Amino acid sequence: MRRFPSTTEYAPDAKSRMVLAQLDCRTKSWPLHYYFKRKAPLSALRRGQEVIQHYPSTPSVEESA
Repeated sequence: MRRFPSTTEYAPDAKSRMVLAQLDCRTKSWPLHYYFKRKAPLSALRRGQEVIQHYPSTPSVEESA
């Protein structure tokens, strides 16, 4: 997207997929915060690892790490 922002017909689809991946990552990381509040560090760790593994390029990964 950065190198060829709008030169192809697939750019709008790629952008919408990136937004959906970011939203899905945020949805998956909400329980992480819940586990921290409930003082369940092992569950929070597992959830964080899952988010990092499945969504490595989303901005929410920094929050999960």
